[in-house]
Amino acid sequence: SVKIRPPILSEASKTLTLLHQAGFPSHVVQLLAGKGSVVGDTLVKDPRIQAVVFTGSTETAHHIHQLLAARKGPIGRL
Repeated sequence: SVKIRPPILSEASKTLTLLHQAGFPSHVVQLLAGKGSVVGDTLVKDPRIQAVVFTGSTETAHHIHQLLAARKGPIGRL
């Protein structure tokens, strides 16, 4: 499944609507609302999450990499 934590809820909501209209089941693509440092960190730390894709600053990239490294599992590349 795909989890989306958008910086701006209204834009992601439009994207989610389009994905559902295109036929993606609601349980496959989900929109998560909340502060990135809370929702994002929780997702990145969860061992069930197999891949992380984000847009953001270099500082955010370093933070996410540190969280993934702490999981001590493989870190994949897309």
